[in-house]
Amino acid sequence: MTRALPFYVSPEDPPARQKILLAAMKLFSERGLSSTSIRDIAEESGYTNPALYRHFASKDALALYLFETVYTRILTDLDLAMANAGSAQEKLARYIRTTIQLFEAHPAAFLFMNDHLRELWPHVHKRMKQRTLVTQARELVEQVAGAGIRPERLDLATAALLGTFAQWARLIHFGGLPGPPSQWVDEMTRLALRILA
Repeated sequence: MTRALPFYVSPEDPPARQKILLAAMKLFSERGLSSTSIRDIAEESGYTNPALYRHFASKDALALYLFETVYTRILTDLDLAMANAGSAQEKLARYIRTTIQLFEAHPAAFLFMNDHLRELWPHVHKRMKQRTLVTQARELVEQVAGAGIRPERLDLATAALLGTFAQWARLIHFGGLPGPPSQWVDEMTRLALRILA
């Protein structure tokens, strides 16, 4: 039985590209971009540098491809999760549950996206900047907090929600909080409601 590929690797991709994407995600999430070389990725994937360059023009192009793929998937999954929710609190609960499920299923991808946002975001395709994880979270915060929230409070609450998840993921990943991640759904929902109150 073959193991299912993570969402950032297409089953239609040639085997070499699949292994390169898997190796790059592993190394980028463990070491970071600056501490991972093309040679490292080639060695981890079992392919040569020239094979890697047949699929991606550079290490940066490979990292950007992975980043855009992960970011788009997380944004889309969160939108879908909240689409048919009745109340704002139900939307928040679905947002939190889906975020935790995404992290639980793909921790390396989740951490890679959060840890490399600052350096890769300036290079993403222009279409990605029309709707972002920040605007999505801000819309949710505004609905949960209710009308009349001051703009600076809205920005602070949005940053607190997003920052809480980024740090929570690191703590889970590095053993600062016990797993499995799904055990934290109810507590994270209560915490988010307190942040947004």
